[in-house]
Amino acid sequence: MREAESALHFIAWFYVADGFTMPALLAMRDGGRLLPALRREPAIGIKAGVLALVAFVPALFAFRLAPVGAVAALRETSVLIGLVLGGAMLKEALDMRRAIGALLILAGGAMVALWTAS
Repeated sequence: MREAESALHFIAWFYVADGFTMPALLAMRDGGRLLPALRREPAIGIKAGVLALVAFVPALFAFRLAPVGAVAALRETSVLIGLVLGGAMLKEALDMRRAIGALLILAGGAMVALWTAS
């Protein structure tokens, strides 16, 4: 990413390459079930593609601008958003295992933030 002439060129080629390889891999794995599913529910695939772009492009720009280790570690804190949304929208319980996991993620994010700030 950092070696690319332009971040937008990198992202465009990344998605073009991914756009050919992922359907091919899915077709090999799922055989004849892929095309009927895509025909039956095209909106799901389009929404997933747009959401993937919206979620991944900011991370790619961050990788270009900041230390990769810090960006990668802080990007994983998005699991906490899933934890909160799971509790709020799906009424999932916050058991001890999830609470400890969340605290470990927060501690790791704090360590990365403090380490890279100095």
